[in-house]
Amino acid sequence: MKSKRFITPISSLLFLFFVFTAGTILTGCSGSDSSSDPGISGKLTVLTTNDRHSSFLDNPYTPGNPTTLGASSTGGLARLATVFDDVRSAESDTLIFDAGDFVDGTIFITGDGGSADLNMLATMGYDAACLGNHEMSMGPKGLADMILNAEKDADGKIVPLLCANIQFSGTDNADDDLEALYGSEEETGKFIYPYIVRTTASGIKVGILGLMGGNVFMPDAMPCTFTVDYDEIQDMVETLRETEKVNTVICLSHASFSVSGDTPEGELADLAKNVSGIDLICAGHSHSMDSAQVPCEVAGSDWTTTIIEANDMTDFAGRTDLFLSRGVVDPSKSVTDFIAIDDSITGKPEILTKIIDYIADIETNYLSQFAALGDGSLFAVLASSSFYYGELNGMNMVSDAMRSSSGSDVALVTPGADTAWAKPNESGEITVYEAFKAMPHNIGGDGLNGGSLYRFNLLAAELQGILEMGTCNMGQGDRDLFVVPSGVRILFNTADLAAGTGPGYILQMYLVSPDEESETLIFDRTNSDWDATGSWMSAPGTTGLPGDPYQMLSVSTSLLTLIGLKYLSDSDGPGGSIDLWPRDNVGAQVNWDQVTDLDQFIVTDSGTEVKAWYAVAAFIESFIGSVVPDRYDDDDTNNPIGPEYRRVWDVAEHGMP
Repeated sequence: MKSKRFITPISSLLFLFFVFTAGTILTGCSGSDSSSDPGISGKLTVLTTNDRHSSFLDNPYTPGNPTTLGASSTGGLARLATVFDDVRSAESDTLIFDAGDFVDGTIFITGDGGSADLNMLATMGYDAACLGNHEMSMGPKGLADMILNAEKDADGKIVPLLCANIQFSGTDNADDDLEALYGSEEETGKFIYPYIVRTTASGIKVGILGLMGGNVFMPDAMPCTFTVDYDEIQDMVETLRETEKVNTVICLSHASFSVSGDTPEGELADLAKNVSGIDLICAGHSHSMDSAQVPCEVAGSDWTTTIIEANDMTDFAGRTDLFLSRGVVDPSKSVTDFIAIDDSITGKPEILTKIIDYIADIETNYLSQFAALGDGSLFAVLASSSFYYGELNGMNMVSDAMRSSSGSDVALVTPGADTAWAKPNESGEITVYEAFKAMPHNIGGDGLNGGSLYRFNLLAAELQGILEMGTCNMGQGDRDLFVVPSGVRILFNTADLAAGTGPGYILQMYLVSPDEESETLIFDRTNSDWDATGSWMSAPGTTGLPGDPYQMLSVSTSLLTLIGLKYLSDSDGPGGSIDLWPRDNVGAQVNWDQVTDLDQFIVTDSGTEVKAWYAVAAFIESFIGSVVPDRYDDDDTNNPIGPEYRRVWDVAEHGMP
């Protein structure tokens, strides 16, 4: 029995601080490097996109007329469609793929009953797409519903969705709807496949498989899991070459990839080194614009794999030309390129018309289910800003919105779980469209697109642990894990972390009023008088008031942040052992197993679920005079409260205030 070579999936990127790394066990695996039909020669052109995140419009779009392509804008599906048509006209043997995360990022995800992105893949002529973590952000049932609602062709099919390494739970029925849609392309009612085979106009036979990265953080996918097993992938490549008799193998994979100097890095570089017989990997997930050739390191193999990733948001399309001689790709002749999707390209009119229809559909069938914002239109202006505010003040604003809507003591946002930044457009206006982009777009408990707002309870000491683990440590290495609060302000020091001599740690923690005009110091490592109480103002459990580490505080977050706490439960932080299960209204911890166990924490208003994006939009619309307050201004001289980092003040970087 041959030993396994695998990447163990990382349950959560939150464990980066503890340096849990994916391991590989390398053994000899003598895969066949032969292909059938040696007479085939010619060129195969592959176009690829990735990480589109429901981007339909150009960037920046034109305020007031968003389907008018701007003179200096980039991207947009209409321009991308023109490029696809032009290349297909010039190159008869062309295939078009997406490497995942084609959904979840803008309100267009709600179009066509949640299937607009899938339908647009078909409209634009994609040949296949692999699943990314954001396809799973709606949960297994949400993805299944999106597929079932999508328009079908004459054969009852959609654009093939590929994922060879998805595992379904044998005990949890939450993924049963999605599992029912998984199988082979020949089966009726199946839409997700491990691989497909296509033959081009000239007779080049192409095997295409899909893979999800083993290190991709996607708690919304529960109970589905994804493991990257090199031996299983090698077997699939050999099946494609020896049984399906393909001339070339292409892998669509949503996993990490980058090039540092001349060195390819990430999970996909490792895949190319450990699996022989893949000619091209079309990558997504890292949002990089890189390409590389990686020699296989399997004993007995002389294979070289080309990898390409094409940025994101339709700003570029990747192009790879593979040249075949006697039925085999010659990697020395492979050429990669990046096509800029810019204002030199005329948008395809049919796609622009389709986008106009989607806007009307979203306004009529989605936005109409909520109390009207502005005039009720998708691009209704909620407020205007005369100044620039960046990511930190954007996160300050979004966390304030969540806190205001839920009535919680504290709110927490992270860039990895929440975009958390409602950006003004080119005219300084914040629209409904931009507010929607600020928050997760998973399916809520009511079955509608748009993540729910959650409110639960934590002890003050537990909150300190979250901020110390996230903001002071893990968030220093991975910005996605950097926690920004509302209702709390911390001073912390990362000098030891940067020097490699110890962790980052909180010096002081304050509870802060909603307007940030007043605050109460509750934790202070700089005050030796508080040493006896663990640097808290009072001993544990003595008062239940501010300064007591056992004070219970209500906390609002999005679902992804709440799920992330599960992966930190029972971890040891710099302040000691922490246990981060959410608490109910009487303070009892809820040790949950299924996402539906968290439904008790969904915020409601008169019995109606509050969407996180709507909380942000309504908060922005409530600004006095419809003007963004100065406390979100990045210019310190104009901001009456302080710099944008005032709530997360690293003294190693900024000095003492």
